[in-house]
Amino acid sequence: MLTRGTSAPTPEGDPQAALAGALAPAADALLADAREAADRALAASAGDDRRRVEQARAEAAAILEQARADGARAARRVATARVAGARREAGGLVLAAKRQAYESLRRAAVAALRELAATPGAPALAPRLEDLVRQRLGDGARVRREGPGELTVVGELDRRAAVLGPEGLVDQALEAMGPAIEGLWS
Repeated sequence: MLTRGTSAPTPEGDPQAALAGALAPAADALLADAREAADRALAASAGDDRRRVEQARAEAAAILEQARADGARAARRVATARVAGARREAGGLVLAAKRQAYESLRRAAVAALRELAATPGAPALAPRLEDLVRQRLGDGARVRREGPGELTVVGELDRRAAVLGPEGLVDQALEAMGPAIEGLWS
């Protein structure tokens, strides 16, 4: 209230203070509502954050699981390729060993035939070799002996020719023995 004769308001008569006092319950209610709304928003946000974190963890677990599966597949491919390479290499080594054994046998057989050419029994082989050449070319083939001990026979008929010597005899014998030789490897 205002007293007469003074221009300064007193606290009892202060209209702003009276207005503030009258609005205080409304302001308190608005402030309480704002706090509740902020608490709800914070709780909702925290729930959303938890859901996002849970979703991110689930996605991370799925990515990790996929990476493990991809890694396992890649490891299987690498292992398969390595096994295949090792098999190829082992197969190559086996073939090389077989070839070396075959060539060693062939060289030894050719050397033995050449030694045989220097023995007294060698002339008896010549007619048999001539017959083999005639069988290949035909009965009218011209046949002659060549080489050391005349163990090589050359035949010609028309425009065809056949040569049969120690190497050819050994090759024929080894070819005829093919299944038996292949059985040595198994």
